[in-house]
Amino acid sequence: MDEIQDLVNAFWVIDYEIPGGGGTLTGSPNNLNYDYTQTYEDSGTIVPGVPAYTITPAYTVPAVVSPAVPGWGTTNICGPWSSCTTEVPGTPAYTVTPAYVVPAVVSPAIPALTGGYSTELDISATVQGISDALNPLFSSVTFTSGEMTGPNSQGLATETVTYNLDQIISGNAIRITGRAAFDDLSVDVAGVTTNFGNVSTGTLSLDPIPNVPIYFDAIIEIPSYSSTPDRTANGVAYELFPLASSVSTDNVYISSGVTAVADFINDDLLSYLTDFWNYSVVPLYTAVGATAPEAPSQTLANIITDSAEEVQADINAAGEAALNSLLKSQLSTIQPYVQALTAATWDYSDYPIVPNGDYTGALLAEGMFSGVDASNSSFDGANLNAADFSNANLTGSTFTNANLTGANFAGATGAPQNSLSLEMDSVSKRKMPFKDSVIFGANFKRSSLNVSGAFYDDYTKFAKGFKPSENNLIKFNAARFVAGNSQLIKEFGSDIHGAAGAFAANLPPYGQAGEEGLRSDVITGKLLVDGFKPRKFLDSLSDDRQQKLLDFTSGMKSSQAKDTIAMYKIAKEQDWTTATSEMYLTSNSDLIKPLGGPSKAVDKARNQYLNKGFFQKRPLNEPGVYDYYVETYPDVLFQTGAVFDEASLAHHYVNVGYAAGQQLPYPVQ
Repeated sequence: MDEIQDLVNAFWVIDYEIPGGGGTLTGSPNNLNYDYTQTYEDSGTIVPGVPAYTITPAYTVPAVVSPAVPGWGTTNICGPWSSCTTEVPGTPAYTVTPAYVVPAVVSPAIPALTGGYSTELDISATVQGISDALNPLFSSVTFTSGEMTGPNSQGLATETVTYNLDQIISGNAIRITGRAAFDDLSVDVAGVTTNFGNVSTGTLSLDPIPNVPIYFDAIIEIPSYSSTPDRTANGVAYELFPLASSVSTDNVYISSGVTAVADFINDDLLSYLTDFWNYSVVPLYTAVGATAPEAPSQTLANIITDSAEEVQADINAAGEAALNSLLKSQLSTIQPYVQALTAATWDYSDYPIVPNGDYTGALLAEGMFSGVDASNSSFDGANLNAADFSNANLTGSTFTNANLTGANFAGATGAPQNSLSLEMDSVSKRKMPFKDSVIFGANFKRSSLNVSGAFYDDYTKFAKGFKPSENNLIKFNAARFVAGNSQLIKEFGSDIHGAAGAFAANLPPYGQAGEEGLRSDVITGKLLVDGFKPRKFLDSLSDDRQQKLLDFTSGMKSSQAKDTIAMYKIAKEQDWTTATSEMYLTSNSDLIKPLGGPSKAVDKARNQYLNKGFFQKRPLNEPGVYDYYVETYPDVLFQTGAVFDEASLAHHYVNVGYAAGQQLPYPVQ
């Protein structure tokens, strides 16, 4: 099901507008982008004006007038020598204080204060690694039920198989980064303009990410035949092998990171802008007695909080619809993978295989063909990894360009194994039925098959007395293959097992989808299966380093010495990533403390390996260590994403497990 997962990763497109003006979610599950850009502006009266009004009206104070005094009587005032009569005069009225007007008391008019702001709120957040965290989406499912209908009148029966995935995936594989900003923030209060320019959080990362729950049912319907059956047994007409008529999902709940994004945007991005607003913008308003508007960032935070759960539900519904649409549209691509599942569980006793089958390019990994008659069948280009052909009749069958890694052909019969007894024909499949196939680790003991032209390795088992060098076979060695093609050092580095796997499956190097597979490149001459020249590499080294390597490899078999020197070249020329250093330290856990602890040890690992570790037989990577790690500390799988990935396990051990006191066995010295 890994291939179906690849389809999901490649074609599941998310394009969703968050309700309430919260922006858009676009991209794929492995690269989800949140974007929000909106202009916010407001202006108007922030403190109302006060018109003029009369406190006390104008009034007149009247004049104060003294009243007139009339004259009265007479008096005789005469001298001794005269007599006369005089009147006493009165006093006329007169004004004491004149009248005056007291003016009205009027309050002066107070003009209104205006204010406003304008800015563009700009937010972007990226969620990466969701499908990595969920991966393998389908290959981790567990079988829950299988129901087979009875055959109809045409012998057609249909099996419905349901698988279920219900897990908690560690958020460690998810990476959320984002930025928020007030662009060109300008505030005008009472005629005074303050321009804050651009206020940005800068790019921030969210750590740690909450665990991701995932749940769904995968439902596969497989009719016993699609058009014309090959054979009928037990009343059921069937073809080899039946193809699925539909693949779908149900009850999908896949946390797409929406809730985590909402929390991140609110808690880390918008809160920064809101705090800036409250400390810098609000005081401009309160200084003049005005109430400041709410920060646009706070307004948006409220919207996001209110819509996060709704968005999550919509994303799940849209995800299920999109997945089912994808699975339906890609059914022809998916069918061979489902066919491979069918081949691995086929009931040959009740529904036997028929000769003359055409399985060209089929995915039949772990197919069970033991003891069956598969004569005159074409398995050209098929994936038969770990298939069992023991004691099968393969007379006339061809396996050109097939992946037969780990396949069991013990006791199989067919064309004579010794190709020199045949008339050689480089074109005819009959003469070279295994030409360009990969038989790494395959078992040909007690078989009589012509495997001329195949690629073999040190783990391939041949019949007694069989000599590959005399039978036109091609020896493959992963270390020398990578070291002899410098572009592969950049692609695979010390992951020579990955290079061998890509060669066997005829896949292109990492990240080069659409390119030719490695095996095709070897067949066409673009790559050399063994282009490594140890002597030439040694000559390029300093005398001291050259002598160290010669001393170290002395006494080794020639092939072992070449492999050792090839690994040194890979380690020397590859760009050591953090993962490579961590894998080396995990395989040699006793070095972490002497090198200064996890953080310093990672930086020193490459130099330590090249100068000392290599010559002390300290491995660059030791797969057995990871098996031990998971068996001893099973919780690490959930903490690293529930996937057995050596780089993730190494990172977890060096950065978390070591400090927590977890211990690993020292490698074999």
